[in-house]
Amino acid sequence: MSFSIIVHPSIIDILVADMFFHPDDYGGVTQKAALKLFTQKEDHYEVTIANPTQFHLVVAHIARGDFFSTM
Repeated sequence: MSFSIIVHPSIIDILVADMFFHPDDYGGVTQKAALKLFTQKEDHYEVTIANPTQFHLVVAHIARGDFFSTM
């Protein structure tokens, strides 16, 4: 079963749309694809997590510091 996370608009508008992309890439295919993950509502954005088990597993690894470990 999927679930949704509510995100403040400034996080998406500033961090995702502006800071993750070079100004030359604004409006490009990659930026549009990234922003398509978020659904804009009246006063917030929502992102739907389709696979909660995988999401929780990744979050657990990041929390333990395992995410960037090398083998």
